[in-house]
Amino acid sequence: MNRPPTVNLPGSRGPGVPLLGGSGMSWIRWCVGGLALLLLASLAVEWFTPTEVLQRNPLSTRVVQTGHSIVAAVLGILLVAWLVLSQRAQFRLRTRARLWEESIESMKVGVALYDAEDRLIGCNAAYRALYSEIAEHLVPGRTYKELMRIYFDVAPPEVVDGRTLEEFIADGEKRRRRGSEVSEVVRHHRGRWLLMTDCRTASGGIICFRNDITEQKVIEHELTKRRKLIDDLADLTYDWFWRQDADGRFVEFSASMQLHVKVLPQQLLGARREDMPGFEADPNQYAEYRARIAQRKPFPWFSYRARRGDGSPMWIAVTGKPIFDEKGEFQGYYGAGRDVTEREDTLVALRRSEERFRALTMLATEWYWESDTELRVTTVRGDPARQEHFKKVNCLSNSLPSVQRIRKSNSKSSFKTKPGSVSKAR
Repeated sequence: MNRPPTVNLPGSRGPGVPLLGGSGMSWIRWCVGGLALLLLASLAVEWFTPTEVLQRNPLSTRVVQTGHSIVAAVLGILLVAWLVLSQRAQFRLRTRARLWEESIESMKVGVALYDAEDRLIGCNAAYRALYSEIAEHLVPGRTYKELMRIYFDVAPPEVVDGRTLEEFIADGEKRRRRGSEVSEVVRHHRGRWLLMTDCRTASGGIICFRNDITEQKVIEHELTKRRKLIDDLADLTYDWFWRQDADGRFVEFSASMQLHVKVLPQQLLGARREDMPGFEADPNQYAEYRARIAQRKPFPWFSYRARRGDGSPMWIAVTGKPIFDEKGEFQGYYGAGRDVTEREDTLVALRRSEERFRALTMLATEWYWESDTELRVTTVRGDPARQEHFKKVNCLSNSLPSVQRIRKSNSKSSFKTKPGSVSKAR
């Protein structure tokens, strides 16, 4: 949760602001204090000096009296300046406090302030609107427990939630005593949801924030439903979904990924695709995949070899599209993955069977040919010398009568044919 803003008590001077101005007026205070001490000292000297001494020195008496007048005049001027500057400082403080009150009053977030004795100091209009049932009781001086008791009698059933008065008050106080800042999402009346945040102030009081997050809650609920539908679809199609950030690191997987790869999502989060255990791909396909990633383009199904969490090999096919924000800046990729191990193993087996077949034809004394449904020769396999001979006489794509003439030129060869079949000759 984001930490709510700190709000000073409305009408307060704020920390570090003295009663009669800031640090700019310190020189006046020092001068007033010094002159006051000087005036008191001179008066004390005159007061304790015997009358005979003063009469014998009339000039000194006049000098002292003149000094008194000058010090008193300067002291009076400084006091007037001090008072004027203090009035200005108080005006600025009152203006600042009024701005604070107006800004808090205009906030859409409900704000209430309690003192160290848990008595209400004040609240804004948004707070009163959220608790309209007891708005007339939200006045300074009311304790939190008193307000909770009043609210319990008029609160909607979905707010009370079957609790007794003691449980209702205890739940609220538990949140307030839990720490310096505690946030909790609770159900409010009329189907609304509130984010309740209570912060302990430096003076021991509590400032309360009440934010209506119903829209965010609805969006979160819809996203959860959609995510559930996507996960169900992935289970039905034997696929999983993934998402990468702008650096190509995994940041999200659907639940079905673990079923196929046998690895916890947390073990792959933060890793790139190439960091997966046993990663291996066809160089040409991998180069095309990297080129599309560099160009921020969608890429079709790309297959690569990897290793499951249990150590067994597997083949994975992935496809993805780039993600851009509202400013058009690249944010990463999202897409689907599929376990194609069975398909790839079948293809490998077919390729190996084809290779063995070709090796056998190279070693055998017979030669083989294939024809289509119209008895045109499509393929000849076997002894390389015979294959070269057929290429020279251009028998491929010709009809079988042409092959008959070839047989006459090579009496050792004999064959039987069926339309669209593979036959052998001797």
